[in-house]
Amino acid sequence: MTEGRDVLKPEWWTINPQTESPNSQRQMAAMRLYLEIGCAARPELPAGAFPAQMDCGGESLRPDKAIIKVFLEEGLLTHRLSGAQLIFDLALSGGRYLE
Repeated sequence: MTEGRDVLKPEWWTINPQTESPNSQRQMAAMRLYLEIGCAARPELPAGAFPAQMDCGGESLRPDKAIIKVFLEEGLLTHRLSGAQLIFDLALSGGRYLE
């Protein structure tokens, strides 16, 4: 079981994942969903960003680890800390990929 604080560590997203490729509609659809959720994040995030931990009606959810890992490895996403929250940002190449 994953502890909530682990998902706030950038290295957690790149260890022990399943093998994935960014070349499927599943990954593209998931990334578009995460970006849409990011638009409703509080505190407000810039376009193209979403949090590693999302509050959905009082329940804490996170993006799919394997999808995030492959997007990080392919340079389609970057990450940063904002206060106590890990934020994923769509890289310029990620924006082109999703077009």
